[in-house]
Amino acid sequence: MKMKPNGYSKTAILIFANSPEEESRRKSLLHGTELFTDIMARTLSEVKKTGFDYFHIDEHHQRGVDFGNRFLNAIEDVFDKGYQYLIAIGADIPRISGRQILSAIDELHKGQLVIGPSTDGGFYLIGLHRSQFLKQEMIQLPWQKSGLRSQLVAKLKRKGLNINVLKALADIDTTDDLEGFTRGNKNIPYSIFKQLQLVTERKSISEFALEKQFETAVPLSYYNKGSPVIRLLIS
Repeated sequence: MKMKPNGYSKTAILIFANSPEEESRRKSLLHGTELFTDIMARTLSEVKKTGFDYFHIDEHHQRGVDFGNRFLNAIEDVFDKGYQYLIAIGADIPRISGRQILSAIDELHKGQLVIGPSTDGGFYLIGLHRSQFLKQEMIQLPWQKSGLRSQLVAKLKRKGLNINVLKALADIDTTDDLEGFTRGNKNIPYSIFKQLQLVTERKSISEFALEKQFETAVPLSYYNKGSPVIRLLIS
């Protein structure tokens, strides 16, 4: 993983994600707390690899009457800390990597606004400069609806902004999402794979299929480049 380039010091990463307990409660997944605990651990590990400052804002530190307000307020809070560039991600995308985040940051510093599309019509990543943060226009978007990304991109293009679209990734909202993930992902970290077995145990996934996925699973290795602190923004 490459080091942070000079001139990128005003860049931060926002992890906008509920605690594993709250994520599990909202999505009603069997053994969901354990699953989202491991996914969050992997997300934090990948973010730390980038070497950039980062903030995790969960439900205890979010403010706003709905998802859109809470998400945009969190972005605003980071910018108010003095950062000029921001990458915002969730923590329900098991396959996101530090390399993808670094690539998005590079594009961001070339003047591009970056969107990482999720397969459900939303997005798992957005990267923008402070001058590209159109809070009042963005608050009107259909947050948590299938047309979110298309309407966001259309609105940004009308403003004349250049957009770089990353590879689409799947997020986890339902047990069906988990089934698709176990079938299609060849690089499942071991700890997450174990939780996927538990979460999907009541579904019709054969033990043989799970064993075949296990043969290609990649063990999850955690390392910390330095010791950045997770700083929760408190309103």
